[in-house]
Amino acid sequence: MSAMTAKTQEIVGKDQDGRDVYADKSVVVPGSLRPDGTRRKDLRVRAEQRPDGSWRSFVPQDEVKKYAVRARRPANPPGAAAGPPLPPPLFKREAPAGSRSARRAAARRRAREAAPLAPVAETAEAAEAPAPAADAGDELRRRAKGLTKKLKAVSELETRVAAGLEPNAQQAEKLARRGELEKELAQAMEALAVT
Repeated sequence: MSAMTAKTQEIVGKDQDGRDVYADKSVVVPGSLRPDGTRRKDLRVRAEQRPDGSWRSFVPQDEVKKYAVRARRPANPPGAAAGPPLPPPLFKREAPAGSRSARRAAARRRAREAAPLAPVAETAEAAEAPAPAADAGDELRRRAKGLTKKLKAVSELETRVAAGLEPNAQQAEKLARRGELEKELAQAMEALAVT
């Protein structure tokens, strides 16, 4: 018999797993070995008698430990005494800005606090100001790239038509614009060569 049942108690029956039920309506679940070799303690649970006379052991709901989220569990390891909680600091202490990024962040924070807010009228004017025009060369390159893509799609469509595909109205229009696309591409390339 385990250490938990050191007092001699009268056995009144057996529970569903064949364990002894004592007069105080308790069952001792014997300790066992965990896979890592440590030993589980004996566990005392309650037993209730069913209408048919058999016994069922269980842990009452009010005694079942409620699951605690990791953040709410005590930080100390099991068995270690938790010290009294520390009072909150009276003022916010700034940590010494040791790293480069921390120094930069502190400088930005100070600048933001010191800088006066800009008037609303100035910010509205800045929002309405047009963005600077893109370089003409960039625009021509983008146009040439788009025309090249369109010509490639037209040539793929021509190969599919040659293979036996019957083109619909949109596809026929695309095929008819091939010459026009080639002229536009040639003009864009000439303009690019000049710039």
